[in-house]
Amino acid sequence: MAPRVILDDSYKLVVTLYIQTGLTSEDISTSLFNDFGIKVSPRTIDRKLRSWDITRRTRTEESEALLSRIQVLFSNEGLTDEEMLQVLVREGFHLGPTGLLRLRRALGLVRRINHAED
Repeated sequence: MAPRVILDDSYKLVVTLYIQTGLTSEDISTSLFNDFGIKVSPRTIDRKLRSWDITRRTRTEESEALLSRIQVLFSNEGLTDEEMLQVLVREGFHLGPTGLLRLRRALGLVRRINHAED
């Protein structure tokens, strides 16, 4: 039986990489056991993530430049949210799909669908 290990800062980089690949706490627990032979509960992993200030979501760094760029991409370019997100991330803005949706709605930029009458 594998020994239980206190998840210390030496595993921070590994756990961060697991998070970036989209693994859940249960998956990380299994991977740590398979890769390093250590047994850590998913709850311990969640607790350490909070103490290390690591989140699974991308924090939106809101700025005037970001807001104006969203307006241009939406109004002038007519891009979908997915396309806008790709362009914004490529341009160096830090945001995720939920943050983009929230900002777009706050700017009053809504999508309307016109249905053709028969």
